[in-house]
Amino acid sequence: MRSTQNPGQRHIVHTDFDGFCVAVERVCNPYLRARPVALGDVSRARSVVAAVSPESRRAGVYVAMPVDLARKRCPDLVVVDANFTLYGRVSQQVQKHLQRYSPHVEHASWDTTYLDLTGMQGIFGAAVDAAARLRRELKDSLRLDLAMGVAANKLVSHVASQTIRPSGLCEVPPGEEAAFLAPLPVEHLPGVGTVTHKRLADFNIQTIGELADADQGLLVRAFGARGQTLHDYALGTDDTPVGAVRPIAQQESLSRTVTMAHDTNDRGELTAALMNLIETVGSQLRISERQARRMTVHAIYVDGGRAERTVRLTAPTNLDGTLMPLAETLLAQTLSRRLTVREIGISLSDLCAASSQLQLFAHESADGRARALMGAVDTIRSRFGGAIIKSGRAWAHSKVMEANAVAA
Repeated sequence: MRSTQNPGQRHIVHTDFDGFCVAVERVCNPYLRARPVALGDVSRARSVVAAVSPESRRAGVYVAMPVDLARKRCPDLVVVDANFTLYGRVSQQVQKHLQRYSPHVEHASWDTTYLDLTGMQGIFGAAVDAAARLRRELKDSLRLDLAMGVAANKLVSHVASQTIRPSGLCEVPPGEEAAFLAPLPVEHLPGVGTVTHKRLADFNIQTIGELADADQGLLVRAFGARGQTLHDYALGTDDTPVGAVRPIAQQESLSRTVTMAHDTNDRGELTAALMNLIETVGSQLRISERQARRMTVHAIYVDGGRAERTVRLTAPTNLDGTLMPLAETLLAQTLSRRLTVREIGISLSDLCAASSQLQLFAHESADGRARALMGAVDTIRSRFGGAIIKSGRAWAHSKVMEANAVAA
């Protein structure tokens, strides 16, 4: 299992728990093992699924699905109250184990961590051996079994850990990155979400190898600067250091959903909920100094059916006044069925760094005033809370939303 080590070669380990929160619950309650499990709020009649076990996922249960629908889809489903305080404590214990092996640890989420073992060969031996030892320690001390990918960069180590899930160890030797990635489905690449996957399918690109062989000019025309990044990723190229924030152009999307207080097809209620979501994601974009080039609005009907519409913006933006009319148009196009709606959501994707350059000629002064206004609004919201200032329609229904809607 030991591999040859080059002193100048990077050695990155990606750790991944398949259903971390459910795994913690199973340690506490062995009855849950091998059973389909979903985490939610048992006391709330209209709660949604917060996490699922692999068994539940295979039965068609997914995160954000209404719990009552999940139970219908999987009659044997065991629904457990989520205990996020417990999951946080266990996650901290996992981090302590990882930090014993390297000071360079990037904790991406409760269940995902990058560990840089470059230069640690003299202490722990080959990176793949150190990873195997770490897996055993976590299994012995916390009774948690996880998947680990070992490679020369973050990207390939991440993909390697996905191929070995729910547990195991996969090493991709230096120089074999492209060959390892080539046969895998393109959605295995980090940053390829639903929108990008569908767009690549339009070009008949299904595997990572096909993406690597695609014309770079075509990708840049289709995805902008991200097209070059996608091509580099398909070749297994990634020099991002552990602990660094992903470049803004590589971030896939910013999403927000809301479960309605009651199933409804009242256009006013749905529009008000959507306006609240726009204000939330718009503020997050501006604070992070990002803009969106693409918008998607989705609706989930009472029967579990999903409908969505997407539009590419004529120019990147993070201004509520620009996003709201587009979102309302997409909502009208999305609501094509007579059934009532349980959930709506918005996703802003194809993100890029915000530009301070104003639009030229006729719209220059209006654009400048809008930026200044939203900057003032964000400052007030940061001090007094997001509900202190709302648009007219959002405010008209805000009290209803606060009392009855469950933000996901």
